[in-house]
Amino acid sequence: MQLIKKLDMRYDTEKSKCKSRFGLFECPVCKIEVEVRVTSGKRSAACWECSKVAHGGCGTRIYMAWSNMRQRCNNKNNTAYKNYGGRGITIHEAWADFAVFRDWALANGYSDDLTIDRINNDEGYSPDNCRFVNRSVQMRNTRTINSTNTSGYRGVNWNKSSGRWRSKIRDGGKTVHLGYFDSSLDAAKAYDYYVLKNGLEHTTNNVI
Repeated sequence: MQLIKKLDMRYDTEKSKCKSRFGLFECPVCKIEVEVRVTSGKRSAACWECSKVAHGGCGTRIYMAWSNMRQRCNNKNNTAYKNYGGRGITIHEAWADFAVFRDWALANGYSDDLTIDRINNDEGYSPDNCRFVNRSVQMRNTRTINSTNTSGYRGVNWNKSSGRWRSKIRDGGKTVHLGYFDSSLDAAKAYDYYVLKNGLEHTTNNVI
């Protein structure tokens, strides 16, 4: 495993008499970050989970999807943690076992060209709230609004030439103009109405 940074000296167990140097390492197989004792500056080639080859998943894309999900929710050092575990996004208890997650995924539409997606972005990873979709669907279902958006609503921006708020949406690879409105809220309602009326998988503004 690759050493990311050196950590403090600590006891291995409560009964240890001597402290050992620990480090933060990254497993080259699953990319998970783990804190382990440093032995001559090196560790084994893979983490403990990946060393257990019984589940037969190490190195596969479905294993990486499972591992990355755990990282986002459980590892405070992960760059995505603040948007997942940091805001209370959890993982279904049974999915702590990779084999359980793999069996569910294969029975519910998993393929290597799809990604796992939470239907409700404010709820955790669970069988009732997860599906497998392509990248474009997942991007439409994101909770994050573009930083350049000054309205605070999806699909709504200020149109300088008309002096009004414009509502628009991407549907079927094309931009659909929904109209100009005096308030950003009315423009957001038009966006939500279009999503609900057409049964789209876009995340709404939750205003109707």
